[in-house]
Amino acid sequence: MGVLATIRGNATALHRARLILLAGALMAFTGWWELLHELARNWILAVSWQEEFASPARFFMTFHCPSRALGMLIGAGGYLLLSRENRQEWVRRIPLVAWVAILVAIDLLHFVALCELYLYPLAALLHIAANAILVYGFIGAAQVLFERPAQLSALVAIAIASGLALVNLVVVPVLDKSSSPWFDESCSLAFLLIACLYSYGFARLLPTTADPRLQSLLIQARIVDSKEPRALIAHLVMYGAVLGFLHTIGRRVVYGETFSTAGVPTIAVDGSIPLGLGALLAIALVLVLHTRRECTFARVWSTLRKAVFTLAVLEFLMVPLVSIAIPAVVTGDCTAVLYQMLFIMGCCLIYKESDCTGTGLAAWGILFLSLGQFVSGIICEYTIRQVLMDSELFAVLRIVAFLLCTLATFWVGSDADIKKLWGLRRDYLPKQYQDKLVREKVAALAQQASLTKREQEVLVLLAQGVRADAIGNQLFISPNTVRTHIQNAYGKLDIHSVKELNALLADAA
Repeated sequence: MGVLATIRGNATALHRARLILLAGALMAFTGWWELLHELARNWILAVSWQEEFASPARFFMTFHCPSRALGMLIGAGGYLLLSRENRQEWVRRIPLVAWVAILVAIDLLHFVALCELYLYPLAALLHIAANAILVYGFIGAAQVLFERPAQLSALVAIAIASGLALVNLVVVPVLDKSSSPWFDESCSLAFLLIACLYSYGFARLLPTTADPRLQSLLIQARIVDSKEPRALIAHLVMYGAVLGFLHTIGRRVVYGETFSTAGVPTIAVDGSIPLGLGALLAIALVLVLHTRRECTFARVWSTLRKAVFTLAVLEFLMVPLVSIAIPAVVTGDCTAVLYQMLFIMGCCLIYKESDCTGTGLAAWGILFLSLGQFVSGIICEYTIRQVLMDSELFAVLRIVAFLLCTLATFWVGSDADIKKLWGLRRDYLPKQYQDKLVREKVAALAQQASLTKREQEVLVLLAQGVRADAIGNQLFISPNTVRTHIQNAYGKLDIHSVKELNALLADAA
């Protein structure tokens, strides 16, 4: 309690503590999610290579990756269904300890089903359940995450990608050398418990607020009444299909079971390494493109068109060339991770510019993205042998994937439609529009005068007519800290009062 009291007494330390706990929770949960998937794949691989292609082990090995997308689909669909029926309160009443117990039980039963009992149907169901619960929890927390500054969404995306990189580059290669499945399982449980502890700490440090949207993490999910962004839905489904195709082809290149069956030269490499390297490349791109400048939807969409599309096309071109097949897989994994990072950032930015709820955006977005991944994964996984034995059929499949990627990137609507967020953009009242204009002008001044992020936030509220003590309440900082930021900002802008600040903003472009 003494440590918590000290943190609460220092607003800056409190803000930093929240960020550390949030990043730790996201990294650990992502690490557990990835480790559960990768360990299960390794355990099934140990058996499936020795059995006939039509055996249960081989069948569920093929179903393993699509089952992850199916779990995410069920988690998002379940959230939307409970919201529609106003039943979220049922889930909200379940205490955190019960959720931890459920996840630990799923993890242990999943391990026993695979390594002790060889009950592959049960293992597949538990794998689906783990993915559904994790996605459900992310959707519930989306409202809180999206309420924060847009720049935080980039940090959230980096934390999630860092979890993928950590597990695939460090943890899985180490565990691959272990001869004890129980040691592997203990590592998986350790990741899960660490994630739960970080989440508990973050929840304890969340500020209380009168905003009803933040009082409950599990609120009704909706997009927008009477608006159907069909082009956006098509974009998500088609990109989900492209990512499913890239993942399936990439994994076959890495492990080569189907390639060797089809008489195609195989490359042996630890399957986790390409994904880890791809995650690192995606993190580097986001750091360079989105953390040093203001995070805007236009910049996110530009990155998708210039980087994600280019990387996807590169894999389409490189996969048939065995000599550079591994770089092709790294490129494809970078494409998938980068798209997922941009998806998180895009949802946050659309939320800030629309009347959608954060949970609605997260739930519907994950639903359509997972739908495309699941359908594509099923088709590719269960036809891949025939595809790889027929070079013309393989070429046709690549062309179809390329066309889907092109349609989803460039033909989902005109530039004007995208600028209006496919009809989701909020219609501003005069006061709302004026506040938005103030934010944009202060951002321009901040860039010219090298204002800090906090000084910029304080000036925005000051220009909107908010008093200094109220600014402290909104930003969770002390009145003395507010005055310090005001003095520093005034000094950099060479002004001395709110009146001069307003005059400066009136003249700003």
